[in-house]
Formats: sequence, C-alpha cells, structure tokens
Amino acid sequence: MSENPTKALVFTSRADQVENIYNKLTYKKIDCECLHAKADKQKRKSAIDRFKSGKAKILVTSDLAARGLDIDDVEIVFNYDLPQDNEYYVHRIGRTGRASKTGISVSLVTRSEKSQLRQIIKYTKAEINKMEVPSLDKVIKVRTKRIIERAINAATEENKYDSIIEKQLNKVDEELKDSLIKGLTNLL
Repeated sequence: MSENPTKALVFTSRADQVENIYNKLTYKKIDCECLHAKADKQKRKSAIDRFKSGKAKILVTSDLAARGLDIDDVEIVFNYDLPQDNEYYVHRIGRTGRASKTGISVSLVTRSEKSQLRQIIKYTKAEINKMEVPSLDKVIKVRTKRIIERAINAATEENKYDSIIEKQLNKVDEELKDSLIKGLTNLL
C-alpha cells in the first residue's frame, strides 16, 4: 500500500458522526465526501461517483456503505468506531483488499469498546494487531521535524530565503540560539 492511499473509507455507526468527521476533514481542506441514510438520493449518488472516480480520496460513511458498494482500489478502511453488529465489521473491512489486492483496516478502539473488539476477534477469527496511539510529545516532535525539513528544503531550493533566515537568527540572542539548536538536534 502506498503512503498516500488513492482511496480510503472512514466508517462510523452514526449519521451525525459522519457529518462531524466530514466537516472536520473539509475544514482541514481535505477533499472528501460523506454518505449516510439521511442524505437525499442525488447527494448519495454524487458522493459515490466522486469517490469512485478518484476526485475525492476519502469517503466518510455510515454502515450504509458497508454492504453492496463495489468500489475498486480502496486501499484503507478506518473504523472510527466499532459497529454494533459483528457482521457489519466484516462488511466494512471487506471494502478493501478486493480482487487479489492488498488493503489495510484500522479500527480506533476506546476502552469502552474493548469487549466489543474481543467479540469481533472471536467472530472473525482474525488476528488484529494492537498499536498504541502516539503520545502528544511524539506527535509534536514528528510535526516539528517535518516543518523544519520543509523549511530547509524551501531555503536550499532557492537560496532566496538564506538572507532572511540569517537576519532573523542574528536578532535572536545567543542563549536562545544555543537552546534552539540543542532542541532541534534532539529532534533529529
């Protein structure tokens, strides 16, 4: 599977949660569609068409799309929550890895859903690998490193930023520079 999947499905059990997730993604300027039973037929058709064609990389949906949708090249399925019915879980994850292709399914499981997850594992006889959510500190370090890498790439690509960066660094007192450099080297 590629690092940036061409198509991803996000499942949740509740229609209002579909809208909530969709709104958060679109706020972040992520091109996606949403699909749930409360949407009118034309809106549902449009969402499916945009997702199938690849114009939208993400489709946020309720269990409405867990059955019956035949969409090629879905590389990853996210279960925002676990379905109440084990059979729906099977249908959800069955949207990826079709036609001898590989796919990944990721389930976000809260403490209150752990017993439900055990039931799903027993029902599906599947091996589900547990991964811990990274700490806030780890997330901040990774994001900071990416920002620094982008800044360095931009500065080295066109050297036009070199003088701006140097002027700004000269404004910072030596003590702050030393601690900044120490912090940056710890991230790398």
